[in-house]
Amino acid sequence: MAEGSVLTLCNPLCFLINKFASTNAKILKSALIDFYDGDSLSTAKQQLLKDFDSVHKQVGFTTTTPHVPLRRDWDNKTRCEVDDLFTMLTVLDEHLAVNKLPIYVSDGAGKMPSTRLYEVDKDIREVGE
Repeated sequence: MAEGSVLTLCNPLCFLINKFASTNAKILKSALIDFYDGDSLSTAKQQLLKDFDSVHKQVGFTTTTPHVPLRRDWDNKTRCEVDDLFTMLTVLDEHLAVNKLPIYVSDGAGKMPSTRLYEVDKDIREVGE
């Protein structure tokens, strides 16, 4: 849980942060891409960029931080936005700083995907192989 008591409404980040450590990245990426539109993911990325910069100033990472563009305007925008979210979270995780982010909340359970569908699909594919 985050150290501060700042709550930030962002459905995609609420879902992603809560599942990041316990769910396969491929499943998470598929769920995000299938459930959210590009605009929602862009807004989430902008929020995480802002919070990432704030945490970076607090912690002062010893390694160089990756460049994450603010905007994406091409065909694979949604996939690239998700990859950017994962890039930032991976850096934060490597520096044990995910808990320094605000607490991301959702305004309804129906506004977040379920990973069970993706996990069942993965299990079915593995049995068939």
